[in-house]
Amino acid sequence: MAGYFKSECPAGSDDFEGCSSCRRTNAELYKNNSWIITWVDSIGKMPSGISDGNYHWLGDYEQCRFLKENKTFNGRYCSIQFEVPDTVNNVECDVNQPLEVHLGICLPASCSNEELKELAEFAADHEMNVHCEPPQQWPISSLIFLGCMIIWVAIILSASVIHSQTWNANSTLKLLIEALSLQRNVRASLRTKNHSTHFGAVHGLQVISLMLLIFGSNFFLIMPYLENVGFSYQSIESFYMQPIVNYSFYIDGLLALGALKFALKPLNEFKTMKLLLQHGARRLLRFWPAYAFVTVFMTFLYVRLGEGPMWSLNDLPARCESSWWANLLLINNLLGIVKTCLDGGFLFALEAQFLIVALVAFGLANRNKFAVKWTLIGILLVSVIYTFSISLYYQTFATLIPTASDFNSTDAYSNFVNNIYLNPFSRIGPYIIGLIFPLFFKCSHETTSGNSPMLTLSIFLLFIVGTFVVIWTPLLLEGSHLFLLFSFYAALHRCIWAVMMLSLAYVFNNVDKKNAINAILSWRIFYPLSKLVYVVFLISEPVALSLFSSLHRPIYATHFSTMLTGVGTIVCSYFLAFLVDVFISRPIRHLCLIYYEPKPEAV
Repeated sequence: MAGYFKSECPAGSDDFEGCSSCRRTNAELYKNNSWIITWVDSIGKMPSGISDGNYHWLGDYEQCRFLKENKTFNGRYCSIQFEVPDTVNNVECDVNQPLEVHLGICLPASCSNEELKELAEFAADHEMNVHCEPPQQWPISSLIFLGCMIIWVAIILSASVIHSQTWNANSTLKLLIEALSLQRNVRASLRTKNHSTHFGAVHGLQVISLMLLIFGSNFFLIMPYLENVGFSYQSIESFYMQPIVNYSFYIDGLLALGALKFALKPLNEFKTMKLLLQHGARRLLRFWPAYAFVTVFMTFLYVRLGEGPMWSLNDLPARCESSWWANLLLINNLLGIVKTCLDGGFLFALEAQFLIVALVAFGLANRNKFAVKWTLIGILLVSVIYTFSISLYYQTFATLIPTASDFNSTDAYSNFVNNIYLNPFSRIGPYIIGLIFPLFFKCSHETTSGNSPMLTLSIFLLFIVGTFVVIWTPLLLEGSHLFLLFSFYAALHRCIWAVMMLSLAYVFNNVDKKNAINAILSWRIFYPLSKLVYVVFLISEPVALSLFSSLHRPIYATHFSTMLTGVGTIVCSYFLAFLVDVFISRPIRHLCLIYYEPKPEAV
């Protein structure tokens, strides 16, 4: 192409044939090499809005794909990340941080990521990180998993068709067909009838906690895909955004409410070792198949679902590929953040680890209930002291997302996440509070006479005060460097929130059933929704990331668009969780329980 622009054809009538031949040659030269203009045009260039955090210089992905489809240039779109020195990413920050640019460029598909990195660093005097679209060739592991999915779905559909017909068969085959049947599993998954009307508001509280949790996690998941990332940094310091920004304690509410539902079971269900093992196996079968399927799906198939310049920024498949085994074994939280596949995976690990504690405690409670109660209280106190000590020693954040701009230490974040946020000993407090709550309050299945008006009013006032303390304390302590107060907050706020949620459940369980708030929280629709809260939270991360990483351009965020994104993520996550429940979780659980409970209606 450079030769085309340099060549000059003879002019004049003296050499007409030579002029014509030269022009034909140049036209052919231009035709064969003009694709390079499209290639150069596809490369990212400096956009507007850099001072507001627009570090996406993505170029035109469609032009790169056009060149590949026309077999002109065998390329794949890559994102090259590098830092521009002597720049400020956010003008409101006190610390000068270099602008980290994501430059989109169409690079040869035949080169490996290491070769592309060397090529980019050779062309520019910067250290580069290269992230490219996955190659079109599918690895054998992905093909095997996809084939297994297709075969399993075919088996489910075949069993559903057979189950809908009138047929005669022996009892074992009939139980197998019914276990796999969609008719049965869909009805069971959508069943709104709760056999126990006791603590009906718990289901509503679980669903509301999940929604707030997804809104909060989405707010930070979408930050790498925003054109105006400065919007997020400003929102972090906003008084009105703190219920979303400081969202991590909603997980503790879910743990406490789940423990309360477990603690309401009669103690005679845990009399023998056999009953303990059966209860633990049933509980594990309720959530592990769905969790394992989503984890394996993210490892082998998720990366194949999208394409484009934003898709290459999604590091979720790489994280899952390097840590899938630890996640399937439910020990990922013990190994730290580097072994975390999905953010919601640590919640499943905590649930499994805490289940062991609960089973042991309830098994021993049949012999000495008093000793078990005070042992659990002792573990709770030690957990609080441990969290306080670790937070003060490492001078960590008060919560997962710091509101102060001067918290810029990577070590402080990793110390907080690995030693406090993911650590089961630090997070067991709310779960223990849920287990021992029925020991201090009347939570029997018998009809209660109701709370006194003063008790109800007192609990609601304490809830309002506690909500303000739990949600807004990190903002009020911003920039104070009072690490002693940070440590007190880190150690206590999760337990305080657990007590508040359990107190609300207790109040609503003992007020008039016609009370407006109690009636709303006890809606029957919340019962099937509450059974999927853990799976929905697990799925919400890839759903939210897919909504943005599948786009070919970054978006300009507003509060309204952020709210709509949260609503869309919740709806899509619930739909996908329902499919996983009826195609994976319930069929596997019913197949396993055939040997323990032959009657389908008892499953």
